[in-house]
Amino acid sequence: MELLLAFVVALLGAVLLSLSMRKHIRQWRPGTELSGSTVIVMRVTAYAALAASAVILVRSSGWGVGLTMYCGVLTVAAFAVAMANSIRGAGQEKGRRRRA
Repeated sequence: MELLLAFVVALLGAVLLSLSMRKHIRQWRPGTELSGSTVIVMRVTAYAALAASAVILVRSSGWGVGLTMYCGVLTVAAFAVAMANSIRGAGQEKGRRRRA
């Protein structure tokens, strides 16, 4: 159960980090511009979520196994966000080519 919780928290952190970048927020919400303070809050929350994910796993499995599991969880979460951004970006590029 801790592994699933850690994954969800890490995924939340990865999504927030992604959406705090201008390029990715434009992919998901065209026309949206985030203020500087919103970006800072999103990034701080994202890093806190990533740290919380590590804490969850270290407390449940110890330092050695917990950090190893964290590396795996972080890899899967980052891969999921990267694939979602990639698929979303590819769909927008196809739409641009057809209209031109």
